Amino acid sequence: MVGDGQGWVGIGKGKAAEVPVAISKAVEQAKKNLVHVSLSFGNDSHEVHGLFVLSMSPKACEEGDGIIAGGAVRAVVEVVGVHNVIGENAGPRDPFNAVRATLKALSAEDAEDVLRCRSPVGDARIG
Repeated sequence: MVGDGQGWVGIGKGKAAEVPVAISKAVEQAKKNLVHVSLSFGNDSHEVHGLFVLSMSPKACEEGDGIIAGGAVRAVVEVVGVHNVIGENAGPRDPFNAVRATLKALSAEDAEDVLRCRSPVGDARIG
């Protein structure tokens, strides 16, 4: 995962026999798949349903509470540049799916996007 702390983030997955080679492949793929997420959230928390499930509550915490999330969710919101958020993985515990769900939840900008994400036939995939 790569990001600049200003809203740009990219994810990648690399496979190789040795760890350094796999990391370099993942970084290259992440740089090719950069997306911009808005750092200003709506007033309500929202859930993303579908292939990946995650509950994000960006307004449930106050300024100074910090990031209340674990594992992959915490890594994504730190790289994006979000400082106050509550996140909970409500689906499978696969870290890569948690990363995708977090990006999908953060990229939902308005009520129509959230409703589209909640729809069981909606496309919850990224990329």
